[in-house]
Amino acid sequence: MSENVELVRQVLERWRAGDMSLGSFADDVLWDYTSFPDGRIARGHEQVKEFMRRWLGTWDQYEIDVEQILDAGQDVVALTHESGRGRGSEAQVELRGALVFSVAGGKIVRFKGFLDRSEALSFAGLSG
Repeated sequence: MSENVELVRQVLERWRAGDMSLGSFADDVLWDYTSFPDGRIARGHEQVKEFMRRWLGTWDQYEIDVEQILDAGQDVVALTHESGRGRGSEAQVELRGALVFSVAGGKIVRFKGFLDRSEALSFAGLSG
């Protein structure tokens, strides 16, 4: 397993355990979540933390499971299954998507969420 894959695997394990710390992320990390309904680009730890607070605040219950992690060199693709129950609405939501993490100098410098896995694979230079 490459160092980049191991770094991303550890981050995703911490997220599943509820630890949303950003110690493995560069100070100027860029999170592209333009595929989300209110999608934007967050830059730096404070903006990323704010997005996480808002996103997690919309759920009474939320889980993210990693189905597969793919090594694409500098990029690492995590194929995910997210599920949850909306706060207030009680709506059940399930999504099979992907996250692409870019690593440089032992830190995550960018990550991007995808609703379409084939788009994520193509973005990372892997066949979709």
